[in-house]
Amino acid sequence: MAEAKGELERQEAEVARLASTERHLRETTRAKRLLFLGVVLAALVVLVVLLAVLLPR
Repeated sequence: MAEAKGELERQEAEVARLASTERHLRETTRAKRLLFLGVVLAALVVLVVLLAVLLPR
């Protein structure tokens, strides 16, 4: 019984450590993700404008 409790505590500590690492990674990559999203949206806008201008009506 004590071994199971010890194992559970070890797993909970590992889960907490992984959650903390994930939060830190998300915080440090937020600006890069937003920049990437902005570039993709800008490319889509340029593509739509080009299609609207170049395609005959």
